[in-house]
Amino acid sequence: MAPDAEPEPGAADYEQYKDGFHDWLATYWPEPREQLHAGGWRRTAEMVADIKRHLAAAGATSSASAETSASAAISALAATSKPPRVGTAASADTAGGGSPAPAPAPCTAPCLGRPLEVLDICCGEGGTAAHLAATEGWRVTGVDIVESAVQAARARAQAYGSIVRVACQYDTPAHAVRLRLLYEAVSDRATFVHASIFKMPVPADSYDVVYGQDPDGLANPERVHAFREILRVLRPGGLFYFWHHWVPGPGWPARLLADYRADPLTGPAPRLSHEEYVADVQAAGFRLLHVSDCSQLAAQHLGAMEQRVKRRQGRQQGQQQAAAAGAAAEATGPGAGAGGAKQEGEGGKGGEGASGGGQKVVEAHEEEEEEEEEEEEEGEAGGWTAIPITGWLQRALHYSELAGGRMGVHVVALKPPAAAL
Repeated sequence: MAPDAEPEPGAADYEQYKDGFHDWLATYWPEPREQLHAGGWRRTAEMVADIKRHLAAAGATSSASAETSASAAISALAATSKPPRVGTAASADTAGGGSPAPAPAPCTAPCLGRPLEVLDICCGEGGTAAHLAATEGWRVTGVDIVESAVQAARARAQAYGSIVRVACQYDTPAHAVRLRLLYEAVSDRATFVHASIFKMPVPADSYDVVYGQDPDGLANPERVHAFREILRVLRPGGLFYFWHHWVPGPGWPARLLADYRADPLTGPAPRLSHEEYVADVQAAGFRLLHVSDCSQLAAQHLGAMEQRVKRRQGRQQGQQQAAAAGAAAEATGPGAGAGGAKQEGEGGKGGEGASGGGQKVVEAHEEEEEEEEEEEEEGEAGGWTAIPITGWLQRALHYSELAGGRMGVHVVALKPPAAAL
């Protein structure tokens, strides 16, 4: 690229999202590490059911496939906060983590006579993508700009082991049903790519569905280019489904939105609002099927995050108090003058114990401070980790309250069958 050329759309995200981003995020996130989006596994289950419903309503499917996943249980996932364990068919207690899968529910996934081809944008460490490949049998490609997250996602898919698919064939002359078991590694159905969602190394018209769960790459003010890239990789008639819980919601007064964008703790945030997200989706060429806010989801998530931050601060305060008490005990332990010398000579062994105990507390505290300083130094290098999360959270809750709790954007859109790219 020539020195005076304009940077590619979304190029700034490489400075915003770096290795360590998900470590930083998981420190404050109330949902489990494998679900670093608002709502966790419950919201994932709702998303899958919603995608199936929209695809069926759009007429994008035909008759049920003869092959279905033997683990199609995600419809029952809404009642639990953990994913079912997934592995080979020989074991009910397998490598995926979580609790055993509930009894399989009837498969309601829309079928095309082949597995659904799905793209997960800003997939993070691949929790949802690997899980859907294992439980739904979908072929899922995850894209993320953070290389360490992509590596973690690949390892997660490997850890899931294999799935079993059952193929049924009716033998008319013999009046018998023949069953064929097909074993396939989850890592063959869930693959991951290190790339920006503004420029994805995948062919056009490749996917039936693209979804994003709080995809932070869309917070970029140039998001319309990402939407056009998503339109490119979707097949005609394909579905785009995403939500972003923490952006300003619909109907914020202009002055309040300006204050939010100018606030050093929540901004700079140009073109970050519910209305601008929706306008950009339409400008990219999508046909809207559903638009709503995420106010309830945001309130639950931000409230839980606030409680987690308070607990973390309480632990840190307790550690500081313990360290101070240990330091005080060390300072007064040996005594003073001749009496102190006698105590050291005759009962030095006990004195060493008291001093050693206090020293251990101090050393432990110093190690924690060093770790926190290392985290801060990483943040100072740039990106989201440079933001003081407690300050951002307090200001986000403040603005949300002034806006009547209206937060977020949820969009379901369709690529027109004859979309011109």
